[in-house]
Amino acid sequence: MAGADPVHRRPTKQSDVDAIFNAWRAGSNVFAVGDALLMSPRVVSRIQSKLVNGGRFEVKRRGGARRTLWDPALVQVLLDEVDEHADFTLAELRTRLEVRFPGRPIPALSTMWKKLDGELITLKKSSPSPQQRNTPETKEARFQYVIAMTAEAPDTVLVYYDETGYSLFTKRTQARSRRGSPAHVVTPVAQSNVVNILAAVSPIYGLIYHEIAEQTVTAERVLDYLQHLRAQLDERFPAANLLLILDNARIHRPQDVHTLFNGGNRRARFLPQYSPFLNPIEEAFNGLKMQVKHELRMRHEEILGIQHLPWGQKSIRRREILRECLVPSIPQITVEKCGAYYAHCLTFYPACLGHQDIL
Repeated sequence: MAGADPVHRRPTKQSDVDAIFNAWRAGSNVFAVGDALLMSPRVVSRIQSKLVNGGRFEVKRRGGARRTLWDPALVQVLLDEVDEHADFTLAELRTRLEVRFPGRPIPALSTMWKKLDGELITLKKSSPSPQQRNTPETKEARFQYVIAMTAEAPDTVLVYYDETGYSLFTKRTQARSRRGSPAHVVTPVAQSNVVNILAAVSPIYGLIYHEIAEQTVTAERVLDYLQHLRAQLDERFPAANLLLILDNARIHRPQDVHTLFNGGNRRARFLPQYSPFLNPIEEAFNGLKMQVKHELRMRHEEILGIQHLPWGQKSIRRREILRECLVPSIPQITVEKCGAYYAHCLTFYPACLGHQDIL
């Protein structure tokens, strides 16, 4: 066959490896040296990898001297800043690190995002917390409340009261759509009527008594309900040691409540301020509203059609739909669920006894 004879590639010797190493350390072209020694570029690259892996030659990492390494102190300060300022942007967090570590290179924003993600810290919808939620006075009130509750006799029947409202605007806060496009949900264009439910639940007996009110719930309306509740309790549990528990809302006037539940086996106690997690009826209402949202979604087209009714009939039909949606929702407050809600409230007792912040 015509043409030049192929170059003979001899086996690589230790002297060849040393030659590549010396050329590399001197900054020379290692591939030119390899070609002179009859070594292919692939063999030269393989020798370089072995020199690095064997520790004979150190390769600077990408970024060189400007590369920033995370250390435990820097990571801990970053996490502390996130705990203290949950609404800070990455740029603001980086500025805080620069203040805490003057003269030290601080990781880039993308690197900080990856580090926070690795620490299981993600960006999510924030939950506002009132300033007074964890003041020393509030934590002391929780402590005294839990002490009083744990001192109750085992046969005490706990009854929790509260009220809540919902309207045709009560809907799910999340919806699905294709990636890159917002999730639009058409809602009624006019302000809707509100229907309120006043209820009392027990961890043992479940939903004890409830009333529906279409008007605004006032202190007089609450007192009227509590009188009916007292009659129900006297009829169903005449000899039981009952303790009514309710929050510190203004319409829950202590003088009226304590007059109605005036000692003996009929007593009342108020929850500490900013402590809804100690009231199991809050979770019962959450479950109720979940079912109401489902019922309203199933009648979405009908609700939108109300807008075309003659004047004067819109409010009537809205109230009818709200009441109709409540009928299958009330049974969601079962005895088993009320017991589970109460058990969940008990999990906060250790934190209350330890005067800990509860968010």
